[in-house]
Amino acid sequence: MSAKPAPQPGLTFALGATLWLASLSSFCAYDSGGISLARHLLTTVPFLYFLCICIHDGVHGVLLRRRGLGNAAGFLLSLIIALPFPLLQRAHLLHHGRVGDDDDPEAIVYDAGAVALFL
Repeated sequence: MSAKPAPQPGLTFALGATLWLASLSSFCAYDSGGISLARHLLTTVPFLYFLCICIHDGVHGVLLRRRGLGNAAGFLLSLIIALPFPLLQRAHLLHHGRVGDDDDPEAIVYDAGAVALFL
């Protein structure tokens, strides 16, 4: 049985920063007329999905080794999705204590259909 690899917090932040810059670059290219809206969305939506995974690591305090720096990095990464990091952090950590309960702040994600969730 092999040992489980140790987490590499800095790598998650590097990935998140790269995705953040790629998303911003794509938006700037679209805004200046360099690429179509369809191309911008086709590239940026997957970037933002994986960026949210990096932000999730920040919520759990494993984005960077130092908690304060990790929170600051999570805050910066969350700017592009226009959701305040402290709000994301509080709601998600509250969710872990209330999974399956009526007052789970993330229940809408699990209970709603795809169209309702999008709207």
